[in-house]
Amino acid sequence: MLFKRGLYENILYGNLEASRNDVFNVANKAALREFLNEKEFNLNEKSSSQGEKQRISIARTFLKNPAILLLDDATSSLDHDSEKEIRKKIIQFQKGRTSVYVTHRLSNIINYDIIFFMDKGTLVEQGNHNELIEKRGNYYNLYIISEK
Repeated sequence: MLFKRGLYENILYGNLEASRNDVFNVANKAALREFLNEKEFNLNEKSSSQGEKQRISIARTFLKNPAILLLDDATSSLDHDSEKEIRKKIIQFQKGRTSVYVTHRLSNIINYDIIFFMDKGTLVEQGNHNELIEKRGNYYNLYIISEK
């Protein structure tokens, strides 16, 4: 959700006590820093792309620094290069906290401790990436298709 405020204020909403430097740091991590240089940059929810909205949400989350992190296809609207760059920052950010990442892109979860593979709302497999590949079940089949 975006507010009818500038980019800086939209990110600051993650932690109203944050310093200007903190906001710029998380904007950089979420690949938004270039926009912060435009003083009069006002967000218009109708004209902002889904990718921009996702990056703003990610920056807010970095600024909030929660103990538990829930991400639901957090980078699904980003181009490949932006997603790759931000995914690295998210992986670093997740260290030392409980994280749940809901995704359709297996590349986003390969390094997770436990993967729960669901089919039509039912848990069908669980384990880490290597364990699920060894089982040669549903996860394996989807992984092989996604790697082609």
